[in-house]
Amino acid sequence: MSDQPLDISRAGQCAIPKHGTEHRVSFAPKLASPGENFDDIRNFILSIGELYHQGHWYTTELEAGLHDAWNMLVQTSKVTPATSPEQDKLVILVLTIGALRMFSHTNESSEGKSQDIPFSHGDPSRNNNLPFFAQELQNEWIMKSQQYTSCERESLAVFTAKLYAAGLFENELSFVALWLLKKTLEEDLPLRNDANEDDGITQCDGLILKPAVAELLPACFAWLANANFKLLTAAAESYNPCQSASMISDNEAQTKPGSLAVKANIRSSGFSISRWVFWRFRVKELPSCADEEISQLARQIFNEMIHTGVVLGIDVHGEENYLNKVHEAVSIEFKARGMTECVDASDVSINLDWAD
Repeated sequence: MSDQPLDISRAGQCAIPKHGTEHRVSFAPKLASPGENFDDIRNFILSIGELYHQGHWYTTELEAGLHDAWNMLVQTSKVTPATSPEQDKLVILVLTIGALRMFSHTNESSEGKSQDIPFSHGDPSRNNNLPFFAQELQNEWIMKSQQYTSCERESLAVFTAKLYAAGLFENELSFVALWLLKKTLEEDLPLRNDANEDDGITQCDGLILKPAVAELLPACFAWLANANFKLLTAAAESYNPCQSASMISDNEAQTKPGSLAVKANIRSSGFSISRWVFWRFRVKELPSCADEEISQLARQIFNEMIHTGVVLGIDVHGEENYLNKVHEAVSIEFKARGMTECVDASDVSINLDWAD
């Protein structure tokens, strides 16, 4: 390996560390020019692949570079507005890099066959096309996200849920969804923390508090708006990500039912239809609270959940009865207006208890 300075012009503003895992790349996403973030990250990833395959980097240096690249993606998604199309570009970038398989094999060996890259630390997700990415993303959620602002958490949830919906890292990312939904809907949290907010982070006497329902609910909405069908499929299959061999560690304690779910006789630490219905019950109850912001968001989450089983052909308690009653109410209103104008669900009074 050469010790001479390397041509890494493709990496834009990012400096690549010379030695392995010593330091992370210093990277600050450009809030005013989000398109440049995409270019910087893409060029950085292509550069580290070239440096390795051209023989300029050892495997340990490639491993460190990959962790840096994935961290850049995570930090960029976190500060990108949840509704921005830049989130979709980041997801497409991950899918594109994975499809290239540039990090799954070495150059051909003397026998003429390519070999797996011998990383010094095995990738727990066993995804050779995007090594260490699931680990980076899952650790960000479990270890750091409770110190995020609500907006940052929602943005990262959009990115994560879209990756999951696209079929990436089903074990690790379904674990993240389960962990978040448990935190928000199964634990006895206050609707809001009785404390001051500094830049969106709830604090009391200078200490960062655990997020309340109001701070976590936007991230839940992001998950259920972008990955509701895949999450319900996991529930119908009684899927438990903690039992998969590809999990980073045994985290079953993180996803076992919270105290409110236990009272509702939910026992499994994985997905289940009964757990899905419990989550729907919880968001159905929130619109009755006095907090208008929470009420409106909970109603949106309920609307995302209530039709999911019907679309997939999965029998979910309450869905068919609810939708039948909505259709009946719309029909009555249509006739009441003389059948001369269009009527939809927004034009009628709907009782969420129809789902019970």
